[in-house]
Amino acid sequence: MVKVRVFRHLFAALFCLLMGKVSLSQTRDTTLNPTQKDSLAKKSDSVNTAILQNFNKKLNEIDQLRIADSIAKDKLVTEINSLQTTDNLKKAELQQQLLELRNKEALRFADKKKQIDSLRSTAIAYPVLGFFNDTLFNIFSKSGSFSASDRAAAIISRINNLKNIWRFKTDSIQLVSSDVSTDLIYKDVIIISISDNDALWENTTREQLAENYRKRIGVEVVKYKKETSFSTLSKEIALALLVIVVFIFILKYLGKFFRWTANKIVDQKGVSIKGFKIRNYTLVDAENEVSVFLNLNRLIKWLFIILTIYLALPILFGIFPWTKNFADVLFGYILSPLRKIASAFWNFLPNLITIIVILFVFRYVFKLLKYLKNEIKSGVLTIPGFFSDWADPTYQIVRVLIFAFM
Repeated sequence: MVKVRVFRHLFAALFCLLMGKVSLSQTRDTTLNPTQKDSLAKKSDSVNTAILQNFNKKLNEIDQLRIADSIAKDKLVTEINSLQTTDNLKKAELQQQLLELRNKEALRFADKKKQIDSLRSTAIAYPVLGFFNDTLFNIFSKSGSFSASDRAAAIISRINNLKNIWRFKTDSIQLVSSDVSTDLIYKDVIIISISDNDALWENTTREQLAENYRKRIGVEVVKYKKETSFSTLSKEIALALLVIVVFIFILKYLGKFFRWTANKIVDQKGVSIKGFKIRNYTLVDAENEVSVFLNLNRLIKWLFIILTIYLALPILFGIFPWTKNFADVLFGYILSPLRKIASAFWNFLPNLITIIVILFVFRYVFKLLKYLKNEIKSGVLTIPGFFSDWADPTYQIVRVLIFAFM
């Protein structure tokens, strides 16, 4: 019955893993269901609003000034180009005004970058999640009427739609630049619009950030299509079945091994296992001692079975990409205590060496003391005023004092 129950649990685990592909989109929707998204948005907004509200206001003012200066620069350039070659004085004056506008724009850009650098370490980002709940990139700033959280949710939805495209290629995502943004477009759908503010948050240029996002999105879609292809799923299912078969054999032979140890314990009754006596009083008879060893054997057997199943589940979860996070969590429950034990042992190692040295030294001190006691007791060594009969009690007293000192 134990084997049947274990097999049923493992089969149920495999069934859940195989159903992961069918329910993947549902899982992602569940991971980001409206209630959770609202709670996450409220929690993040409560932190970000106070930080970003005044900052966004300043950025808007800077952007308005930039737009006004951009228009003024265009007018100056047009006016300079329309001047006659003899109007050098007027041209120099206009060029000086154009240079001042460019310097003001550079100063505003530096001021914007400085403010973003000061906020980058404290502001909470809105992650754009991939198909396997891994973070592709973060959204910090709003765009038009879209808040940062709205932008992240919309981008996730658009990326999710790319998985249904049959012959998708990373190069299919086009970059279209304008004065205010760089758009990632697939056919007629804008996946994300990247502004100068987004580039400043990531400490890069708008074009570089757009190219970076295009590669990440493309790689994520290609990875999803590869991981969910028929050939890949067939290999993963075969590997999962192999793992289940191996662990069933391990469980089977664990049961056989512990039945063998139980029989050995019973066979030793009256031979090696004779009970425990204190003088003439039987504290534990052979029957009870055998029962204790059998219960201990049963406890160790179940510990091994539980440990085997516990190790089997992360391995099974690690085979399928959408359940790898579960594998990391389960392995963490094992590896974290082991790391703490290893760290504690390593930190205690100097003290352990000190204890070993002390025991080594005092071992020979006790040998020397016992040798002197025997010499005095046998009369070979004589001390004036010290009788040989005093050797044993004196040795015991000195021995206790040395133990205390040790």
